[in-house]
Amino acid sequence: MSDLELKQPPHIQELVEIRGFPNYRVSVDGRIFKVDGLYRSQRVKEPIELRTHAHSNGYLQLSIREGGARVRIYVHQAVATAFCHRKPQDTEVRHLDGRISNNHFTNLKWGTRSENALDMVGHGRSMRGEKNAKAKLTRDQVQAIRRMAISQRNIAAIFGVSQGNIGFIKRGETWKHI
Repeated sequence: MSDLELKQPPHIQELVEIRGFPNYRVSVDGRIFKVDGLYRSQRVKEPIELRTHAHSNGYLQLSIREGGARVRIYVHQAVATAFCHRKPQDTEVRHLDGRISNNHFTNLKWGTRSENALDMVGHGRSMRGEKNAKAKLTRDQVQAIRRMAISQRNIAAIFGVSQGNIGFIKRGETWKHI
């Protein structure tokens, strides 16, 4: 079994300590529990499931207190660290189905940044082309630019972009996916 494959699935009720946070546990499906210490000024007697919320980047997270300090924990990282093999160097968590809200350990795998980027493209989550908030052209305009047989300067004037951008488009250096 390679370092990137999953461990054998634990019993569904098993809770694993979140590394570095002995009072907190994570389940295989990404639920986070407080198991010891105080919670809302009350002594914890049984595991208490904590609420998570989506960060502005869409990933589920929660803030916990440990040793007086508040720390943000991303759920997918806690699950992968607990239930997938040890984190190989220079890797990050990939969501195999492309849904970043699905933090079940069977949907997570360690991978390189480029593998994760390719996953995003494959799942339609990349910010390429018109999805990029700073895009000044549409897919149809780029296709029209590539067909035009007039000077780059004139094309740039028509579309309100720089001549350099037109050159990049014509040479296939930008908008490569079209």
